[in-house]
Amino acid sequence: MPGEVPICAVTTLPKYVITSAQPRQDMIGLVKTDARENVTLRDRVYGDLRHALMTGRFLPGQKMPIRALAATLGTSLTPVREALGRLITEGVLEGRSNRSVRVPLMTRTKLRELRELRVTLESIGAARAAEIITRDEVANLRVLALEIMAARTRGDHATDMLKIREFHFAVCAAARMPVLFRIVESLWLQTGPYMNRLFPDYVRSRANWRARLCAALEGRDVETARQEMAKDVGDALHFIADLADSEGVIHPRPLPPAGAGRAPRVSRRKVADRIDSSSGRQPARLVLTPARPGARLSAASAGKASGRAAHSTRTPNH
Repeated sequence: MPGEVPICAVTTLPKYVITSAQPRQDMIGLVKTDARENVTLRDRVYGDLRHALMTGRFLPGQKMPIRALAATLGTSLTPVREALGRLITEGVLEGRSNRSVRVPLMTRTKLRELRELRVTLESIGAARAAEIITRDEVANLRVLALEIMAARTRGDHATDMLKIREFHFAVCAAARMPVLFRIVESLWLQTGPYMNRLFPDYVRSRANWRARLCAALEGRDVETARQEMAKDVGDALHFIADLADSEGVIHPRPLPPAGAGRAPRVSRRKVADRIDSSSGRQPARLVLTPARPGARLSAASAGKASGRAAHSTRTPNH
């Protein structure tokens, strides 16, 4: 279609293919999920688009070209069209009068409403998690926190945003509250496209909040866990809301060139060893593959690390 931006895959992941488009800067990209058992094609496409939106793969105001999305996902037009229709019905995407679909622009007023809801629900989740979280889950959170730091050090904003989402949803999952989890997902679908506005200014201002949250979760400190999560979510969305123009609209910002400021990735083995060295203990014997954005720490691997990693609180900023 005229004016549409082609989508091209650039990085292969265990479950996802992060994509970017050239030469325009307003297309961050898409994720493509490998085939999974008992998942229909339409559900896979719908899930891919949801994940892409929650992790900032699409910019506010960006058009969602059906043909380009179908080509990237390796599907026909029908499942993509159906997935976009579902997201329009849910209020995540915006259908235009010319039958095009785009990521809606955010207003200060709407973002403040979303902020209030996310602060309330995610702090409830963190408080509940503090009551029942396992040592394995705390260990996994510490690994994720160090992966965020590694991505931030090399200027890899795409991986940074992926890991931020993983960290928050790992806390939420630890609460064992599936209804709350689904509602939080629906809120992230709307705020996710603005995650890149946190870089670099906001993330530089953050203290070591993940260390405090992990310590609170490990120590069953319900109130501190609640406060740490509420402050992080509240401050981040308040920062973005303040970027609105005189009419109350928050505009997207072009991304830096692909690969700018990036350095070699840090393996998950090195991340795990770093946790151990920070606590003065012997490195955990983890069976881990080299780092890939979006890779998950298995429950078995986390269990091997938890005994050593659980006492470390030197985790990075957000």
